[in-house]
Amino acid sequence: MKALFWCAQLLLTSSVALLTHASKVDGGYAYNTYSVPFFSELLKLCISAILLAIDYKHKPRETLCWSWHMILASLVPAAAYFVSNNVNFFVVQYLGPSTFQLLSSLKIVSTAVFFRVVMGVQLSGTKWKMLVLITLGCAVSQLGSSNMSLSGSSNGYALKFLNVVITGFASVYNEKVLKSSQTVSVHYQNLILYLWGVLFALCSLFSSSPYVFRNPKETVKGYTVMTCCIIVNYALVGLATSFVLKYLDNIAKTLAAAVSIFFVAIFSYIFFLEPLTVNLILGMGIVVVSCEVYYKE
Repeated sequence: MKALFWCAQLLLTSSVALLTHASKVDGGYAYNTYSVPFFSELLKLCISAILLAIDYKHKPRETLCWSWHMILASLVPAAAYFVSNNVNFFVVQYLGPSTFQLLSSLKIVSTAVFFRVVMGVQLSGTKWKMLVLITLGCAVSQLGSSNMSLSGSSNGYALKFLNVVITGFASVYNEKVLKSSQTVSVHYQNLILYLWGVLFALCSLFSSSPYVFRNPKETVKGYTVMTCCIIVNYALVGLATSFVLKYLDNIAKTLAAAVSIFFVAIFSYIFFLEPLTVNLILGMGIVVVSCEVYYKE
């Protein structure tokens, strides 16, 4: 079952980029991109509520655990995810998409550091080396673009560093919250997290589109079947991630995200005729070998 959760996250994470790319019209998006996170959070909330209702029928006494501590604890990762997601827009603006993608691999190291500090899990020297190699492999795979450079403002690099730190912390803290009680249903824990997620996403949507309350139809303007698929995909990624964090750990989640880069590249080559570069193949080899050594250690 754990392997199923991991594979589901790998495939769903890979399909996010592919579906987003396929939804472009003339190089842009015909829909409000701020509305997608809101509807995906809302969908996750609804799915979690349904699963919780089913779960509650089988073990009503152990499923729910109403406490302000749990509610406020879920606020921390929800707020961190919200800040991280919004910082991304400024980072891309300051550094450009290529540099942004190149530096995103640093999240592997930041997640491992917080995994050690927050969860108290000891990693051997060999495992640390493999995580560094996986980070380098992901970075190498992004090299080779004619527009690739490390130019950009200091503000962009500062924000990217902040983004890397917040993302790593949010993911590990979310794991800590999910594993804080083995008797409480994961669907109930998700329900609380996604309640906060809906509120934050609504704030973001309103800040970008103040007319959302006056004319709700404008929120879904430009929506197509592909847009709806993206929303469903985002929701399923979030649910799969929560199961990976609950029953596996952040390292497994991070490695799935690293491997998904190459799944995206392969499918992009097949469906969008994007070239497979030498750097991409080299980076893929580094990541695959490093993952194998990591789990054999």
